[in-house]
Amino acid sequence: MRSHAAKQQYSLLVDTIFQMSVHHLKLKEEGRVEYPIGKDDKSIYINYDWCKSCGICIAFCPEEVYDASALEQPVPTRIENCTRCMICVHACPDYAIVITESSSKAKPHPEAELIARSEAK
Repeated sequence: MRSHAAKQQYSLLVDTIFQMSVHHLKLKEEGRVEYPIGKDDKSIYINYDWCKSCGICIAFCPEEVYDASALEQPVPTRIENCTRCMICVHACPDYAIVITESSSKAKPHPEAELIARSEAK
């Protein structure tokens, strides 16, 4: 017999694996995508048409804002940690990342929310 705690851990593990598998089914992001930071009405804009998925922004971010998608594209999953230090902007060899004023239609990226929820559990 499994204990109640063991059943809960197993259930959490299965749920996390399912959510991450859904995350990995995400198709390649294209175009310029806005990720609102939520501070000072700023957003991170990533132009996925220019991004070559090198991972430099992920490696250099001191606040670990970015994670790699299944296709190694940067996704700001911990955007609330962004201090707007601009290291990702200056390190990107493709000029694919910009931090500037948010548009009026900005909303959090669903993939970022999914990863954040799975990390919170």
